[in-house]
Amino acid sequence: MDKVVCEDCGKSCIPRLWNYSPFLGGIYFIPVRHLKTQHLCAFCGICMYETGGEITFIAKLILLYVLIPLPLMYLIDDHNFPTWAYILYVLIVTVIAFAAKIKEMIKRFT
Repeated sequence: MDKVVCEDCGKSCIPRLWNYSPFLGGIYFIPVRHLKTQHLCAFCGICMYETGGEITFIAKLILLYVLIPLPLMYLIDDHNFPTWAYILYVLIVTVIAFAAKIKEMIKRFT
């Protein structure tokens, strides 16, 4: 393990880890964010730095395919759900948002 120098007390130590759920860590049963980890100084107890807390894959899907397009689809036509616009939106967002993962999958299979 690498030792980290604490900026508060100036001693180098292996930090203790403390996991906690960030604000909006989950909505009911849907995990929205990963746990955050605080790296605490073993001598003075101050938080030296934090890692983690990214948005989960499920939350990205809900955000990109449900929460953002619904108001847009309502603006297009407030009486009938415009299926053609939603399908076009899904195709464009999928290609843009997941382009790197799609390229990686293509490389893996070729």
